Amino acid sequence: MWRIARIPGITFGLFLVWKLVLLVTTSQPIPFCDAFFYDGPVVNFLLHGKYCNPSLAAALPISGTELYATYPPLHQLALLIWMSVFGTSALSAMWYQFLLLVGFTVVTYSTLKMLLASRAALNWAGLFCFGITFHERADLLAYLMGGLAIWSCVRARCNAAPRWFWAAAGFAVLSLCSSLQIGGIHLVLLALLLVGDAVLTRRKIPLLPCFASVGVIVALIAFAVVCCPRFWAGFQEHLKATPTVTGVRTPRIFDALKIGRALAGVWVVTAALAWLALTGKLRQALRESYPALLTICAVLTLIMLAGSCLILFFSDMIRMAVYMQPLVVGAFFIACGNAAFPVWPRRALTTLFAVAVLVGSLRAIGMSTVGVQCARDVSRTKATTMIRQELDSTVTGSTVLFSSAYLYDAAQRTNINWIHFGWTLPLGKSEGIAQLRPGKIVLTQFDYYWTFVPMMQELRRRPNPPEFKVRNTTGVVTPDANSKPSNPMKHLAWAPVFVDCTWPGEGKAQ
Repeated sequence: MWRIARIPGITFGLFLVWKLVLLVTTSQPIPFCDAFFYDGPVVNFLLHGKYCNPSLAAALPISGTELYATYPPLHQLALLIWMSVFGTSALSAMWYQFLLLVGFTVVTYSTLKMLLASRAALNWAGLFCFGITFHERADLLAYLMGGLAIWSCVRARCNAAPRWFWAAAGFAVLSLCSSLQIGGIHLVLLALLLVGDAVLTRRKIPLLPCFASVGVIVALIAFAVVCCPRFWAGFQEHLKATPTVTGVRTPRIFDALKIGRALAGVWVVTAALAWLALTGKLRQALRESYPALLTICAVLTLIMLAGSCLILFFSDMIRMAVYMQPLVVGAFFIACGNAAFPVWPRRALTTLFAVAVLVGSLRAIGMSTVGVQCARDVSRTKATTMIRQELDSTVTGSTVLFSSAYLYDAAQRTNINWIHFGWTLPLGKSEGIAQLRPGKIVLTQFDYYWTFVPMMQELRRRPNPPEFKVRNTTGVVTPDANSKPSNPMKHLAWAPVFVDCTWPGEGKAQ
C-alpha cells in the first residue's frame, strides 16, 4: 500500500475508479434538482421534435413551450450529439457527465504536470477531487472548457509559446457558452493571471487574444438580441425568475458552514499563504515561481466567490468553486513545498490538509456507504420500474409533478402533463402546487423531505385543504429525512415517494 501511495498521481486514478464503480454498481451520483432543467430540451427534441422543455412551462412559458433559452446552448449541443447515439435516459446523461469528468480530471492533472508538480503535489491535489460529488447540468462542460483555458495559459507561459494564449481565449469563450457563472469565474482568474504576470515579470499582456475574446462575447450577445429576439426574451424570462444576485443580505451561519466545508482545502492554503507572507517568503516565491502566482490568483478568485455567496449570490453557487480546489492545492504544493516551512509548521500543515480532505469528502463517504445501502434497497432500475407501473395507472390528461431524476423517463409519456417539481410558480412555494392542482407527485427522498414536507404542511393549514396520500418506497431510513441545512449526506437514494393528491371539489385520487 505504501508503494502504491507513492505513485505520482495515483489519487487522480483512484478518484476516477471510485466514480466508475459507483456509477456502474449504484447509479450514483443521482441527477440533482436542476439536471433535467438543462437536459430536458434535448430529451424533448429527440422524443417529440421540439427544442423546448415542457416541464418548465408553468414557470417559464417561452422555454417551456416555444424555445429553450435559459442559457447559452453549448451544453445542449454536446448532449444532443451524445443522446442521439446513446438514448435519452437518466443513465445516458450520467455517463455523459462521467466522460466529461474524466476529461476535466485529465486536464487538471496535465496542468499540474506542466508546472512540474512533485509526487506529493499531485497526490494531495487528487485527494481533493473527492469533494466533487455533484456533477450534472452544464457545469462540467463549462469547467472542462475553463480548465483547458487555464491549461493553455500555463502552456503559453511555461513553454514561451504566445500562440497558446489564443487557445486560452477560445476555451474561455466556450466556457462562457456553457455556463455564464462558471465562464465568468474563469475569465476573472485568467485576467488576474495575465495582469499579475505582467506586473511581476514585466511581460506584455497578450492584448490581441484578450480583445478578440471580448469581441466574440459582445458579438454573440448582439446576435442573440438582434437576430434571436425570442431567445433573448426567454433568457430574460429566466433571469427574472431566478436572478443570480439575490440582493445584499446578512451572512447566515449555515451558509458559512456550507462554504467552509466546500472549500476546506482552499482555507488551509489561504492560512499557509498568510503565514508565508508574514515571514517574508511569499514575495520571494512570487518572483521565482509561476505556480505561486497561479495559487494566489485562484485563491483570490475563490475568496471573492465565497464572499459573494455569503452576502450577494445564492449560497449553492459555492459548489462551482469545488472543481478548482484540486488545482489550487496542487499549485500551492509546487510553489511552496516542504522547504518553505520549518518542521512543526510543516507537520501542522499536513494535519490540516488531512482534516480538510475528510471534511470536503463527507458526501463522498456517504455515497460509498449509505448510498450503497440505499441502492441495494431500491436501485435505479427498480425505481424506474415502479414509476412506470404507477404512471400506467394514472388518469390520462393528469398533471404530474416529478423530481428531476425521474423526468427523463416521464418525458416519454404523451398521456400526462409532466411538470418539474422545482419549477412551479412562484418558485419553491406551496402556491405553485395549489395553482397546478396535480393529481400525483413523484419525488426523490431529497425533494420530499427538504422541500415538499414543508409545502404539504402549509397546504394542510388552508381553510379547505387538499388531501395527500403518501407512499414512500424506501425500506431504509435515508439521510434526507434529516433535512437540516448543515446535513451534507443528502440525495443518496433512488427510492421514489408517491403522493396522491385530492383537491377540494375533486373526487378521490386515482
